[in-house]
Amino acid sequence: MERIVAERLFFAVWPDTATRAALRASTPPRMRGSGRPTPEEKLHLTVLFLGQMTPAARRCVESAADAVDCQAFTMKLTRIGYFPRSRVLWAGMSEVPESLAALHEALRNGARSCGCEIETHAYAPHITLMRDAPGHFPAPERVDIPWHVRFFALVASRTRPGGTHYETLRTWPLR
Repeated sequence: MERIVAERLFFAVWPDTATRAALRASTPPRMRGSGRPTPEEKLHLTVLFLGQMTPAARRCVESAADAVDCQAFTMKLTRIGYFPRSRVLWAGMSEVPESLAALHEALRNGARSCGCEIETHAYAPHITLMRDAPGHFPAPERVDIPWHVRFFALVASRTRPGGTHYETLRTWPLR
């Protein structure tokens, strides 16, 4: 019997070079040199986490993504925050832009039409800047980082001996 290999997949948007540099510079000075900073090439914002998917399920969500009709947009990252339980330093926005919410919802509906079980908690988009961030982070810090989003991608998350590796499997332009 043939073994079907499932992949851990998610849809994401990837910042351009200037946005990545601004994100890196936004790490509060007191946090630099500690924790595990996210490498610049891994900085992304997850639009929809899909989890483990078989090749057939992947083909279905790719077909559903082909039908997504969302506009390109600019969002503003406005704050740096901290998740104390997971010790994650993150960048995010005060409110989810309508265009990002529409992209999330279109991909979510497409995945559901493929029979995927999608998480039901509220969408809270953020970019992980650092894991194992030290100490107490009293309140979100203000930043002003514009990000022009022109495409979204289907990404595989693969665990290897050296850590997690992300592979972009396919991209779709936003109109």
